[in-house]
Amino acid sequence: MSEPLIEIKNLKKYFYKKPSILARTLARKETEEIKALDGVDMQIFDGETVGLVGESGCGKTTFGRTILRLYEPNDGKIFFKGRDITRTPQSELKGFRAKAQIIFQNPYSSLNPRKTVREILSVPLKKAGVVNPAERNWRIYELLNRVGLNPRHIDLYPHQFSGGQRQRIGIARALAMRPKFIVADEPVSALDVSVQAQIINLMEELQEQYDLTYLFIAHDLSVIYYVSNRVVVMYLGKIVEYAETAELFEHPLHPYTNALLSAIPIVDKKQRRKRIILEGTVPTPVNPPKGCRFSTRCYRKKGKICEEVIPPLKDVGNGHMLACHLY
Repeated sequence: MSEPLIEIKNLKKYFYKKPSILARTLARKETEEIKALDGVDMQIFDGETVGLVGESGCGKTTFGRTILRLYEPNDGKIFFKGRDITRTPQSELKGFRAKAQIIFQNPYSSLNPRKTVREILSVPLKKAGVVNPAERNWRIYELLNRVGLNPRHIDLYPHQFSGGQRQRIGIARALAMRPKFIVADEPVSALDVSVQAQIINLMEELQEQYDLTYLFIAHDLSVIYYVSNRVVVMYLGKIVEYAETAELFEHPLHPYTNALLSAIPIVDKKQRRKRIILEGTVPTPVNPPKGCRFSTRCYRKKGKICEEVIPPLKDVGNGHMLACHLY
């Protein structure tokens, strides 16, 4: 297999929350360490779409933003085209920034409401070295055409567009730098179902035309099944399973993955999975379980080994990676 476009090794990202003065006085609380990512290993290959799934708060968005150095990692390595960019100063990341972009979840909050479409798209084009106003306008028209927007709307503001149109502006902004890699952070979760299909089809067309590589973050497993070449399942800051899309959906091994897949609504009763209801709540990343992160909710727990020993992520065959003591 070819060299990965993105390679992640033991990536860690912690946030620190200071308690209030009252909490420090009464409870003598110290600064809390929130382990959003706690040792993540993954590879993303050129031209593929990797789907990333998991419950809210599991670290999906943090992972995407840390890869792009929007968040600074606490430990680990990030390689882009074989080059270690983990400790590269922000002032020297210009080349990487041009090749790695992000599409945000909320298309309204991610667009400056005081700027027109022309002004929003001019910013990345200027960064890309397009200083001639006429050439810049031509590039903006081209981008708007490509994402299915009418160039006549170039001087409108974000609030004058629908949700789907705003997301198309966000996609155009990401494409302006002509990137190689895009983190799509739940790009369709805030849209109507009919609009979701349009945006997904657009992203697939753009991927083929511009030879893009996606990390596609989503909650909707049906969307993930449709768009992804491989699927990664994350739980409480750790990857618990990943495999080729068909392999993972047809032969899920981790109890958490099975629980997620059982929640997919299916019209045909004969094809429905037995619903797995997980008891309890997701543990806090401030004080995660000592062993397997999923051990406090697992319905197939083996005993003390699950509670005390962190299962390594290993290949169980056909590139199917799994972190579970059951296998």
